[in-house]
Amino acid sequence: MHTWLSLSLNDVRNVVRDRLLLVIFFVPAILLLFTRSIMPIALVQFPDLANYQHIITMLASAQIPTCFGLIASFVMLDEKDERVFEALRSLPISANRFIAFRLGWVFGFSTLGSAMFMAFSGLGYLHPLGLILAAILYGMLSILITLLIVTYTQNKVEGLAVFKGLNIALYLPVLPWIWSQPWIKAFGILPSYWPFAAVSHAYAGQLNLSTFLIGFSILGIIVMILLSQFKRRVFR
Repeated sequence: MHTWLSLSLNDVRNVVRDRLLLVIFFVPAILLLFTRSIMPIALVQFPDLANYQHIITMLASAQIPTCFGLIASFVMLDEKDERVFEALRSLPISANRFIAFRLGWVFGFSTLGSAMFMAFSGLGYLHPLGLILAAILYGMLSILITLLIVTYTQNKVEGLAVFKGLNIALYLPVLPWIWSQPWIKAFGILPSYWPFAAVSHAYAGQLNLSTFLIGFSILGIIVMILLSQFKRRVFR
């Protein structure tokens, strides 16, 4: 218990001392404040926006796992630079437990933040259980982002560059809900397609378990591959 508390306090210190990470931590609250205060005014001025509320929800919710993924990856990149992972061999905690702790809080914050945003954004009604399933998929996405950045970058500069590219790529699967061209559906191969699809079903008042299970399985397989690469490249 003392080990987990120490790790948690260390994470809090790392986030607080970096103003960028501290601001990013409050992105879910900022998004919620924006949708609750600005969107009602925008809907009065531009009533057609009501037809795109599900798309706004998809994109805004995607910012939550990307932000928490960035925070976690930056904390881990600092530890990578300070050779903390190498020192784990002499600490009373296994590498697997350490990784599980890191990815666990990323998943938890991302899932909870996404669920709260979708529930209280005021951007229309979503099926309650469908909302939860979509939030879980967003949580899985945050783990994927964290592992991808930490595994294949060496420092925060490289990590931020990769994050910017990821942020753009993760938005592309929303295109099938904007244009009906057949080739657009090819963007469905990207991981963020599945939480977007879950949000779409939740807006339709549906609880589509098949979409969730397929998406969870695909994201889970990608995470396992990245986790294997992370252990091989970082804990070598």
